[in-house]
Amino acid sequence: MLDFEVKLSGKSFNAVKEQYFGKVRKSLHPAYQLNPYQLKCIGWQNYKRISFNGFLQKREHVLKDWKQFVHDELVTHYALFLCIAHLENQNERQKELMTWFIRKCWTSPIPAMYDQVQNAFLGRYEDLKDWAAEGTELGRSAWRVCLKTMDIDLDSLFLNILFLKALTKIDDKKRHNPKRKVSQKKLYNKVKDTKRHVKIQI
Repeated sequence: MLDFEVKLSGKSFNAVKEQYFGKVRKSLHPAYQLNPYQLKCIGWQNYKRISFNGFLQKREHVLKDWKQFVHDELVTHYALFLCIAHLENQNERQKELMTWFIRKCWTSPIPAMYDQVQNAFLGRYEDLKDWAAEGTELGRSAWRVCLKTMDIDLDSLFLNILFLKALTKIDDKKRHNPKRKVSQKKLYNKVKDTKRHVKIQI
């Protein structure tokens, strides 16, 4: 029930929980405030279920993973928003994409993600947060790929964003662990799966 109201109201899980059960007097570590869906997104839900004591001991790791997840999601979604906002001579497609984008933000485990993206877009460039600045560069790079590949209608624009973001993650992993190999086939499958789940043409 709480998860449903979170999606419906746009409030955070803890805000809705507080509405029904009152405010917890003792302040909790941020990792303890993550709901099951948020923990699932960063791979900690099962670990918490199996070993709660272990979860308590690794709370800083959990929080670090969550912050990284939020950052990556905001980067990707800001790039998507920028590209949608700057589509030219494709009014109908732009409307469909913006509707899809807003719904995607509503179902995100990140509270008020659409508001964060929109506020960054409407704010001054000098005041951009790190994720917005990174998202801007990601969007520009995806746009340049379309131009270089003669994709005049920008049909692959949004797939380029996902692909470039995935490549960035691979580079980051290689820097932290040079011996680790990441399957290119897995990367391409991820991009294909994303396209298959988006109902509108991207």
